[in-house]
Amino acid sequence: MIHGEDLVRARVVPIGEALQAVAQPNKAVTIGEALQVVVRSSAGEKPVDFADAAAIQAIVETCGNDEQGKDLAAAALRAAERNVKPADERSGGEATVRLRDVLGEAKLSGGDKAVTREDAENVAAAARSSAGKRGAGTGKAVVEAVTAAADMNERRAMA
Repeated sequence: MIHGEDLVRARVVPIGEALQAVAQPNKAVTIGEALQVVVRSSAGEKPVDFADAAAIQAIVETCGNDEQGKDLAAAALRAAERNVKPADERSGGEATVRLRDVLGEAKLSGGDKAVTREDAENVAAAARSSAGKRGAGTGKAVVEAVTAAADMNERRAMA
């Protein structure tokens, strides 16, 4: 039988299911864990867009806005800017930057903070504020991961 992270690697799973597979029993899901679920799920293959960058910036602000976080937010914004250009206009044949590329090695000093409903709402609001703008997308993967983590934490708190 396959468990935990092996389940996520073995097949493409939705973010919520991936989160359940990697979350530690009887422990609140953290911001860092929620971001790593994006990396490990099929959502990690999604190109970074401006709504993703806004959602990541909201996460960085939640985690204290330290240098590592600022670097992560800047990398997400650069990725969105690169991805909005048509492939034939990218300098040096730049490839599409995926969420996995930006979040893969992300380390946030506040990343061990348990995800709250307020965090999820702030991340969703940030993504929505960019939605509809040129190349914005929806930020769905990041929003979904943080929301699923907040939901799981709330259910665990009630149990």
